[in-house]
Amino acid sequence: MITLINLCEIVITGDTLGLHIAAALNKKVIALFFCTPPWEIEDYENIIKLTSPLLEEYFYTNEYIEELTKSISVDEVLKECKKLL
Repeated sequence: MITLINLCEIVITGDTLGLHIAAALNKKVIALFFCTPPWEIEDYENIIKLTSPLLEEYFYTNEYIEELTKSISVDEVLKECKKLL
């Protein structure tokens, strides 16, 4: 996993081990926060945090909720990617 992440120019991930590995490798990261608190993650000046507007409603949920998964749009992610390129 570390080798694969190291090959990436930009890493798009949730609050996962991949986020922490990418940060440690000093990669450009777009981190998606749907149900975990973004304020617990240091941005190290290379992490862009996108937070769901539904975060408070589904804070720390472990259920699949389609509304939540769609609360950060692909367009939002692509917009941030363009800024990093």
